Amino acid sequence: MALKFNVCQRTVIKTLQACNVSTHKKIHTEEEFKTYCKARELFNLGLQTNQIKQYFSIQKVNAEVVIHVLKENFGDRV
Repeated sequence: MALKFNVCQRTVIKTLQACNVSTHKKIHTEEEFKTYCKARELFNLGLQTNQIKQYFSIQKVNAEVVIHVLKENFGDRV
């Protein structure tokens, strides 16, 4: 990812940590890559690490709430 985004390895690690993606994997899933790309976008817009961590925490909570509501309304069909 360092080459693709023209950043140093330390920046890659900082970005992965900010969006809660494993820093121990050599190959990431497409979803993890998309998450990394969004985090880089947010850094490039000037957000700080703690703001990016909050953003991804909120995204996770929102997804969990949506799943809960869907299950409440549609049961096993979700």
